[in-house]
Amino acid sequence: MLIGLDYGTTTSLAISWLDGRPHDEGRILSSVYICNDGKLFTDETAYRNRTSSDGRFVRSPKSKLHNHEQEAQQLVCATLVSLFSNLNLAEKEDVKITLTVPNAWKDQHYVDMRNCVYEAAEQALGHRFDKDNFTIIPEPVAAALHFIVNKRMDGDKDTNYVVVCDIGGGTTDLAVVKCEKYREPDGIDLVFEVACPMDGDPKLGGDNFDEALMKYLLPDGVPAGVPEYVVWNSIKVLKSQLSTQDFAQIPLMKADGTVLLDAHRRPKLLKCTRTEFEGLIKEYLNRLTTMLNILANKLQNYDSTCDLSQVYLLPVGGSCRIPAIRETLKKVFNAMLCDMVNETEESFDSIASGAAFYSAWLAQKVSGYRAIEITNRLPHRLAIKHGDNALETWVPKNSPDGKYSPKMLHPIHMNPGGETFQIGKIQFFQGDGDFILENRNEHLKCADITIDEPIYAHGRRTEDIPVRLEVIIEQSRIHEVVITVDGGRENGRDFKFTKKIDG
Repeated sequence: MLIGLDYGTTTSLAISWLDGRPHDEGRILSSVYICNDGKLFTDETAYRNRTSSDGRFVRSPKSKLHNHEQEAQQLVCATLVSLFSNLNLAEKEDVKITLTVPNAWKDQHYVDMRNCVYEAAEQALGHRFDKDNFTIIPEPVAAALHFIVNKRMDGDKDTNYVVVCDIGGGTTDLAVVKCEKYREPDGIDLVFEVACPMDGDPKLGGDNFDEALMKYLLPDGVPAGVPEYVVWNSIKVLKSQLSTQDFAQIPLMKADGTVLLDAHRRPKLLKCTRTEFEGLIKEYLNRLTTMLNILANKLQNYDSTCDLSQVYLLPVGGSCRIPAIRETLKKVFNAMLCDMVNETEESFDSIASGAAFYSAWLAQKVSGYRAIEITNRLPHRLAIKHGDNALETWVPKNSPDGKYSPKMLHPIHMNPGGETFQIGKIQFFQGDGDFILENRNEHLKCADITIDEPIYAHGRRTEDIPVRLEVIIEQSRIHEVVITVDGGRENGRDFKFTKKIDG
């Protein structure tokens, strides 16, 4: 079974792929409720307990991963176990997963999230989870991949730009994905590149729109007798209705299932016009406009020949149904909106669906596409520190998987007598800082290695004994380290040290 996984701030979605097409989907709220006795509730159960005094509610464990908190990883695992359990999977089939992550995530986010998926999949799926075939791709690439392979683009060029606007519950992410097609007799080669990545806005999302509606319609708070989760669900329904009509209203329901009545014994209604709603979110629309203008400038700096009116605008996320959001997109780019809405369920599932397709392509379960390459897939930089000296060579940011050979490393720990030396401890850092010890770089303790074996100098000075070091990168992590010293063995043969890094 092949799975595409989109773990969101508010909602998480997994889509399975079977027999050449999407098979089943699981969708849950990403929230977790932690009882005082340590018991965890996920999905709707967590949401319904959000105001309970018997524990605490965590709306978005994903947003806490950047602190590398162990509790955040446990909560993410709990939601993922629930999500996998909701999928209708054949018991004996191996499960291969493609995870999508925000393009702006740093390396440690990748590592933490990958480890959460590993643990959750092993709990929910056991030995069926194929760890060796797990992969990670950026969310905008998954959305663009879904669009390219599912939407017929008559007369499209060999090079296309897809502008992805992903407005989730808690965050808005924007990116331009460059897609290049190479038509071959036996299929099409696709190359995807996140040409203009941007940091997401964690204060611009559907939840912000809900809160604005809530304060406007219920300035005195939730009425007595009405559960808070019922009010929030009603707000979401009202917001959805305003995407298709100029006026919407919905009655408030009490805990016993009856309609709340006002002082005149009439049903208490939440009601709003589209004009009123757009006025409430005007501040957020302005922020979105600013982000889109920055993205447009980035694209024109990236490719001065690009006509902004010819890009494909791909709205992702439920809030992209809102007419004012769509108008804001078209105002900046003046291009065609390319909705990938499921016609029967009206659900925005481009990211998870694109990831599921990528899993299927890796497993050679789809035809028509000979090769799919994702360049600049993993935003990371790597630095190496030896003793008190830091090597200045980095693995370039956004490098794909592969081998990297930094500058020569000269040993500094010569043993008494000068006959042998030791390399000692090598430390690894990843991040996006401009120099090795900048606070934006993470020290990867799991990758530290120590080589205590004596290496023979054979009369050479330490500065004349280069140590060649290769680092193999896979899925935004150091997968393997190979260190070679010419003539470093006692018998004059080369010294070679290889270590796989599990972390």
